[in-house]
Amino acid sequence: MAVASMVVEIEEGAAAEVLARIACLKQANVFGVKENQLVVVLEGDTMEDIDNAVQDLWSIDSVTGVYPVFAGVHDEKAAETARRPS
Repeated sequence: MAVASMVVEIEEGAAAEVLARIACLKQANVFGVKENQLVVVLEGDTMEDIDNAVQDLWSIDSVTGVYPVFAGVHDEKAAETARRPS
């Protein structure tokens, strides 16, 4: 399993809209909201899944920044994918 946590910065007053959109992403969980920043944790089978989820976050209109804090791989299947060159 691959896991990444990040701070997602959003436009002022857009929290409800962005939270509703993130709720539709099955691999995303919100663990905190403070002013215009959300703490989001993404989980997937591989780091490629995490990359795709980050792109999904960026596709939300009111998202102005996605700042990774931690990313890690917790099993060999995901680690093998992370080591493969693109």
